[in-house]
Amino acid sequence: MLILRIKQAECALADGRLDEACELAGAADLREHRKGQDLAGRVARALAARGRTFLASGQVAFAGADCEKAVRLAGHLPDVADLRAAVAAALLDKRQTEQQHAQVIAAAQRQIQQGQLSVGQRILNGMHDGAGQAAALLQDLAARRTAAEAIADKAAAALDRDDWEAAIDELARAGSNSVSDSRLRDITARTARLVAQRAQETIESGRLDLATALLKRLSRLPENTVDAERVQRLLDQCRRAWRALQAGQPRQAEQVLRRLAGLLPSAAWITSALKSLEQASQATDQLRCSPLGLLDDHTAQPTVPPETDEIPHRQAAAPAIAPARLPSAGGNVSSKLMIQVDGVGSFLVLRQPRITIGPLSSSPAPDLGLLAESSVPPVCIHRIEEDYFLSSSNHPQQRGKLLTSGERISLSPRCRLTFRLPSPASTTALLDLHSARMPRGDVHQVILLDRELILGPGPGSHIRSDELAEPAMLYVRDGKLFCRTKDEVTIDGRPADKAAAIPIGSHIGIGPVTFVVTLG
Repeated sequence: MLILRIKQAECALADGRLDEACELAGAADLREHRKGQDLAGRVARALAARGRTFLASGQVAFAGADCEKAVRLAGHLPDVADLRAAVAAALLDKRQTEQQHAQVIAAAQRQIQQGQLSVGQRILNGMHDGAGQAAALLQDLAARRTAAEAIADKAAAALDRDDWEAAIDELARAGSNSVSDSRLRDITARTARLVAQRAQETIESGRLDLATALLKRLSRLPENTVDAERVQRLLDQCRRAWRALQAGQPRQAEQVLRRLAGLLPSAAWITSALKSLEQASQATDQLRCSPLGLLDDHTAQPTVPPETDEIPHRQAAAPAIAPARLPSAGGNVSSKLMIQVDGVGSFLVLRQPRITIGPLSSSPAPDLGLLAESSVPPVCIHRIEEDYFLSSSNHPQQRGKLLTSGERISLSPRCRLTFRLPSPASTTALLDLHSARMPRGDVHQVILLDRELILGPGPGSHIRSDELAEPAMLYVRDGKLFCRTKDEVTIDGRPADKAAAIPIGSHIGIGPVTFVVTLG
């Protein structure tokens, strides 16, 4: 019976039925026989030969299976050992290829998501995964390109009929694609030039409120443009003159307007305002030289009331401007501050670790009130240790979703914000108001202050001002606001002690940058 099974295994081997021969030759009693042992060696070498054939054709799994059968049958024969080493090398090469493939796919995905469609396509064109992830990404890329072309066509048609608002609506839909697509980028620049020109014309005509509204609409574009920034600086200079006038400093307001007069020669209202300011400056100087000036103790600090802009789309008149509540130097700061940086913009600062965001009409009133429909549900942002969490205002005790830098927060389709952590060394966060709006049209960013606030150059600052060579740090200690900087600090144009608290409502200078802090 044993000899019969040996003959059967030899026949199977001769016919090329290696799997059957391996099963027969693997019997324990057969392998104890001398002829069975010889047969097992021949079957193992045949399996190794077939495994090398599988390996040459790229069928690594089948080659590995034959190698394991040969090892179980006859141990590590030289042919079998060579096959095992070749299979291991092939598996390593395959694993490295798969890792490289995954890295290429991830790189292409990042480029496509950032709107760099041409770069993503060049990455994918070098791949041979015609039916896998590369093919799916190419389909997504083609769909994005088609959508971008459709948006570009609609935006261009809107510009041709002088409907820049419709053009902005279309470009806002494009998102990051408009930054990378050359045609969309060109249309974005044309739209920004047109609206910026209109805004400058409204400034020259004296309608500064309308200029603010126009620039607010421009902020919906995916990227800032030079034209928009130029007009924004003009408007900021107008605000600086107004703050100086509110603080009882007509001479400083006059100096700002004289600079503006050179930039806006067609603005007749500036000429008229300069005449009035010159008269006010002379009258103020005469009063200061009168006996009343003998009572000046040189300690009173002028206050700069917070600004309030008219909201054109609701046809609502701007409410009366209230003076800052704590004019004295180093006064205690509240949980809500407003920082107005000349030439940069206005920033709302919220200090509490938990804030609510919702419509102004919500009850109770949210910490960050937005111009949104009353049906929009408020949300909460919690700062817990070094993390921020988003939750519903109906369940404020819950942590909710962990926020990551760059994440969008959508209260409604027309009310969206972006959460950012600009500096990895600071847990103070930013909220960019893209389609969301506050009653104050000049505020486009909200700062969620933890320990410090960075004012300086580069994208890692909470308030970016490239005029500063090095960043300055604003922080609250013992209920007062302090500044840590290497630059000279001035208060209302006079040198100040860097260790002293920042006065609420005064003009603060850090090197070439000036700003005012008021209570929100």
